[in-house]
Amino acid sequence: MQTQAITILIVDDIKLNYVVLKGMLRSLNSKILWARDHKEALQLCDQYDVDLVLMDFQLPGMNGLELSKKLKNKNKSLPIIFQTANAHVLETFENPDKYYEQVLEKPIQKEMLVNTLKQYVSV
Repeated sequence: MQTQAITILIVDDIKLNYVVLKGMLRSLNSKILWARDHKEALQLCDQYDVDLVLMDFQLPGMNGLELSKKLKNKNKSLPIIFQTANAHVLETFENPDKYYEQVLEKPIQKEMLVNTLKQYVSV
C-alpha cells in the first residue's frame, strides 16, 4: 500500500538551491513547492496543506526566523527545518529553537536530508 504524498515547501530565493533540494527529494513520495520569499511562502501555506518546510535563513524582505515565527503562529505543529550556510546567526536570537525543529548546514548531503525528514514526516 502506497502512503499519501507529503507536501514539502522549500523556501529559498536561489533557484539552484531549490533545484538541488528538489533533486534530493525526488525519490520520496512528495509534492514539492517552491517559494522565493516570505510572501510566496505564506501564500503557499494558505493554499496547500504543507507537511514540512525546508527554509533558508537569508531571504529577501524577511529573514527565515521571522517567517518561521509567522508560520508557527498559524500552525504550531508544522515542522520547519532550516537549511543554511549561516547556522551561527540563529544563535543570536532569543529562544530561536522554538520556531524550528532542526538546522542543516549547507552543503547538505542527500542521506542526511532524507533521514532528517523521516524524523518529522512519513516519507
